[in-house]
Amino acid sequence: IYFRDVVENWDRKSWAFLTLFTLLSAYTQYLFAISCGLIYLSVLYRILKSEDVKAHLKQFAFSVISLVVLYAPWMVVLVHQLKTHPSTGNELPQLTGIFNYLTVFAVKNPDLSFEMILFKIIALMFLFMILLLIYKNRAEYEANGILIMFVTIAVSVFVIMGSARDINTRYLLPVLGIFWLCTSITIGKLENNKILAIMLALVIVLAGISVFITQDDITDRFEFNDRKSSFLESINNNGSVIVYDTDFGYQVLHDDLNK
Repeated sequence: IYFRDVVENWDRKSWAFLTLFTLLSAYTQYLFAISCGLIYLSVLYRILKSEDVKAHLKQFAFSVISLVVLYAPWMVVLVHQLKTHPSTGNELPQLTGIFNYLTVFAVKNPDLSFEMILFKIIALMFLFMILLLIYKNRAEYEANGILIMFVTIAVSVFVIMGSARDINTRYLLPVLGIFWLCTSITIGKLENNKILAIMLALVIVLAGISVFITQDDITDRFEFNDRKSSFLESINNNGSVIVYDTDFGYQVLHDDLNK
């Protein structure tokens, strides 16, 4: 929102809010810092195309320097976190993984059942129609938002490749919010009632199926937690020797096994 305000108004208020929320985003979630970086690259691109390049570059530089200075205290923590998660050399995502990330705005599930594949095809149809509408309307800001989401995911995948962790869906919530904001704006501009009805029907279908998938996932998690609790109770005695293979496992299970 403030990215659009900046490139339309170039006033101090818009720059102040963009800088503030960029800083808060970087402190909140590392992956969203990638999105913020892409937003600033977009701003720089528009500055270079503007008539008053020199004045806008000064505003841009002041914002970036402010971000660096204000984020510097956290760099010590960031470096420590990187050292505690050594590289494991994960492989590049396979075709199924790429397919999974393309439909992450609707569902992120590696399941390849017929129902899940059909759901992802519907999600891809919805994505294609949104991109087509954005292209026909020459909606620059909406296109920029969709691009930011997918580039953030792509960069994140290559960054996470060097660690033992996968990209959890909760890490992607900010960019998913950008996607659905741009999508809602695009749908809201539709004047053709037939196309509007189709898009709303697809949204309802995607939302309904997502609710069912979420409910199944919650049920599976409850069942897993019950099995885990039963197993921990069976080994939680004085004759058992517990070996933790990670610090995370120790932090999660140690207290439960020493009650």
